[in-house]
Amino acid sequence: MFGRLIIAAGCPVYPPSAFDHALGRFLKTTATGAHMYASILLAEEILDAFQREIMGDETLQPLIRMVSRVHVIEESRHIRFARDELARQVSSSGRIELAYSRLVIARAARSIVNRLVHPHVYAAVGIPPKLGRATARANPHFQSTLRWSAAKIVATLHELGLIGGPGRLLWTRSGLL
Repeated sequence: MFGRLIIAAGCPVYPPSAFDHALGRFLKTTATGAHMYASILLAEEILDAFQREIMGDETLQPLIRMVSRVHVIEESRHIRFARDELARQVSSSGRIELAYSRLVIARAARSIVNRLVHPHVYAAVGIPPKLGRATARANPHFQSTLRWSAAKIVATLHELGLIGGPGRLLWTRSGLL
């Protein structure tokens, strides 16, 4: 669906780097339990927040709004299932497993935020990627938008005890707290 939208809009494709692709394959193979569900929810709920805004914005192209609407509807079931399963996983996890999950989830939060905007997007509009990313990260509106987009999942993770310990620094650096 998104591939067709990109083609229809005539936008360039920004594929993941070789490192990100390899990291994704590694996580797909090794991730289990609470940290798997929490990491998936982090990405899904951040994107879901943006897409809910897009689908209701009358100033955007109807095709963009419709694709966002379809994705929000489809993902709502996945998000509900993942939230329920995350709570179940946490309740059956031991102290050491939860400590490990807190660290992995914090690292996932940092990685997800760092990958929301592909560096080539900045280059495509004539901005050096390092400068564009640094400027965006320093922008108070960007920072508040990040926190807003993740507010639901961050609240859930706090409630489940999955934010804290040594990973708290990564959470702070991610900009989601």
